Amino acid sequence: MTLSTGDLLAWLPHNLAAAADALAGTGASLRALQDELDDASVIGLWTGSAGASAEADRLRLVHAMNDLVASMACVVRGLDVAAEGAAHARRVLVEAMEWARAEGFAVDLAGAVLDVRPPSPDPHAVADRLRRHHEISDHVEQALVAARHTDEELAGLLGVVALGLVDGGSGRLSGAATLGTREGERTLLTPPVGGRVGDWNAWWWGLTDGEQRRIIALHPEWIGNTDGIPARARHLANLRLLARWGTPTAGLRALQRLLAAHPDERQLLALDTTGRDLRVVLGVGDLDRARHVLVVTPGFGTTVAGDLDAWDDRLVDLLARSRALDGGPASDHAAVLWLGHAPPQLDDTLVPGRTVLRDDAARSAADDLAGFLDGVDGSRADDPHLGVAGHSYGSLVTGLALRHSTGVDEGAFLGSPGTGTDDLGDLDLPRGHAFHLEASGDLIGDAGLFGRDPSFLEDMRHLSTEASAEWGTSGGRGHSSYFDDGSTSQHNLAAIASGHPEALVDDTGPPSLPDLTREGLWRLGELDARLEDLLARHVPAWP
Repeated sequence: MTLSTGDLLAWLPHNLAAAADALAGTGASLRALQDELDDASVIGLWTGSAGASAEADRLRLVHAMNDLVASMACVVRGLDVAAEGAAHARRVLVEAMEWARAEGFAVDLAGAVLDVRPPSPDPHAVADRLRRHHEISDHVEQALVAARHTDEELAGLLGVVALGLVDGGSGRLSGAATLGTREGERTLLTPPVGGRVGDWNAWWWGLTDGEQRRIIALHPEWIGNTDGIPARARHLANLRLLARWGTPTAGLRALQRLLAAHPDERQLLALDTTGRDLRVVLGVGDLDRARHVLVVTPGFGTTVAGDLDAWDDRLVDLLARSRALDGGPASDHAAVLWLGHAPPQLDDTLVPGRTVLRDDAARSAADDLAGFLDGVDGSRADDPHLGVAGHSYGSLVTGLALRHSTGVDEGAFLGSPGTGTDDLGDLDLPRGHAFHLEASGDLIGDAGLFGRDPSFLEDMRHLSTEASAEWGTSGGRGHSSYFDDGSTSQHNLAAIASGHPEALVDDTGPPSLPDLTREGLWRLGELDARLEDLLARHVPAWP
């Protein structure tokens, strides 16, 4: 059927529930006749053909009563489910329309979302507004999809009952009611195909509570790795998937041990066993409620089997520092270890497409990271303060992911061989919210392999990794020091994660000699490219 937003807003789900209650009372009265049906049996009391005929008539009445009770129970359940489904669909639409009004959009009767504010000159604001437009549109669309599903399922069920196709069996009336109730369950609305984060989130909230539980129990693969689904639901689904594996790999054993040690403090947000290396996204804290969320992407050589525990410890220590700076409750802070890709390993160095010397692996991972970041924001009704931190090759993945509109508020690049760009304007970050940390003696941070050395990117804020007397923090040296507990770099990351720029410690020293050398080479390359372009445009037959 064609269904408009006006139609859905006019629905009165409580009327369906009231009809179900009334019909349920009638069904209970019918089931109370069980004793009378039993007492009407003439077996052993009336013999001969007349007795047999009377008993046959009674059995026909029993069958008819069973079918009637089953049909009524089927309709009762169908009405209850439809009432709940209609209420959920209507709520999704109402919340989307309220969201639209608050953001300066309007929703017309056909479901189209219109931007009624004048355009902003800020490219970041434009990208963020387009993302909001998509999210609201997706919620409106999925509300109407859920409403149509509710209407079609109830209409189909009533048609089955009207044709007398509900079989109540030949047992007791209570059993017939159970059969009918089972027939009254509607089929699950399958997930949107090829949708955006907003589609998936609105689909999820358009389901009834019972349907959400059924999906987690019966179809965890639908949502376990799906961006836009609430973190708690993804976690429960992935636990179901994790339990299905027979002989675990070393990575799965490490994951199982960690989850068993912290059953209430970790969230398994993605699990992929299809590749050579296990891929995992692990949350520390509650991503559905935390006001501040930091997503950390490690780099070269990281594996679940060999590094999960160490990275988990780093995030726990970082969150403790964030809470100390912020002063709020522990529940305000969460962090994510994003290993939703397979970082290049040492034995991949000469393997095309996987080598750490090229950006192929980072580019293939960046879309997935961008989708996850968008999903963190899109899975919630509020707008969390969302930060990202990429270390080593993970900083390249992070930089490439930030070319998408993701809702990220802060970006930190640690020991970075390059962010994949020569211009921070390519990244969807608010101006002044890109941070670079490079420790003394970090040769990877001096490499400048992927775009301009971050030490010289315009508008990049450079933060200290040296000891700070003001904050009582220690200095760090080398490529693996950025998350050391009690270090200045950890303090700076905590300040970024918790939204306290006043606590940041800036790097006031001059660039290192390797950085200056790399920048000189980059500028020579830029000059050479400009000369080539100039000659090609002004010198005939060049080159």
